[in-house]
Amino acid sequence: MTNYLVSFHPICSTASGLRAVKRFGLPPYIDGSCRREPNLDHEYPSITALCRAGKFAPRLREGDRVFYMTVKCKHPSGETGWGMIAALKVVKVLKTHQLAERFYKTHKKKLKLPSNCVVANNPPLQARFTTGLPKGNQLWRGQWQSTGGKLMRPTIKSWDQQYQERAKQYPSFVVTTPIVPNQLKQPTVCSRDQLHSIFGRLPITQAANKISDQEFSELLARL
Repeated sequence: MTNYLVSFHPICSTASGLRAVKRFGLPPYIDGSCRREPNLDHEYPSITALCRAGKFAPRLREGDRVFYMTVKCKHPSGETGWGMIAALKVVKVLKTHQLAERFYKTHKKKLKLPSNCVVANNPPLQARFTTGLPKGNQLWRGQWQSTGGKLMRPTIKSWDQQYQERAKQYPSFVVTTPIVPNQLKQPTVCSRDQLHSIFGRLPITQAANKISDQEFSELLARL
């Protein structure tokens, strides 16, 4: 069993995302993209390679544990820091999104598909349910389309096209279960000093940082 610490951008981290939270009653600490990655507001939260390509999801194995916290941001409470959001245990690793679709649809509870399951008949979320369309300084290929030498602003279609390509290139799909309930409404917010007290440093989380059992337990206590 390996423990990982990972960060993500919650929907409440942008003005557009906060408007979506207030308008549609969304949990403030779900992911803010058009395909939630990770998809934490599901009975069986899912992790894919849509954001980190081959750096994380393909490394996961059944029994591994993953702790998710937010990136450092200003929270609706007014605090600035890292939100403690979810502690997950990997229960199934599937080779493709199509196999994941079968898992959710044939489950005895007839579960809905998580938004990060990239298959036919599971479209991306509309822009109004996200943190907003990618900006021009986000250089992921295709987010700004070039037409006749003119840059066109991204659309949900072009945003999702990148996820479609990523799912084909890195098709791993990971199903998890929460170790304790996910904190998607009012999580504990940790300061730099509090993270230093656990790790002796500020941990790197973008590429999925391996952590010890003791460090995972201390994070779980704060969750």
